[in-house]
Amino acid sequence: MVTASFNRDTVLDIERTKNSVSTIEPKLTPQFTINSKNQIFLNQRLIEITAVNVNIARLAAVGNINSISLRAHPNSQHNTLVSVLNAIKAQTSAPVSIGEILN
Repeated sequence: MVTASFNRDTVLDIERTKNSVSTIEPKLTPQFTINSKNQIFLNQRLIEITAVNVNIARLAAVGNINSISLRAHPNSQHNTLVSVLNAIKAQTSAPVSIGEILN
């Protein structure tokens, strides 16, 4: 006499997302600096005040802006600082930390 026993294999149901594969965006923290001559630097690169909007938009297209650092020399003009801050806030809602250049 021959006896056989059959077991049914269990199947795992996998839910697939309908979205395409998402990409991981880098987290960015741009650094603006205003020196004593009212020159504006973005990540140590000299830019014009009129280019702040474009540069922020370009960075936002590349990655996620977490926060922005804005440092100004004590001898820089107040209106330069306010102009840069307004241009930043026109492009992003990321928090901006304001500091002073010590040298």
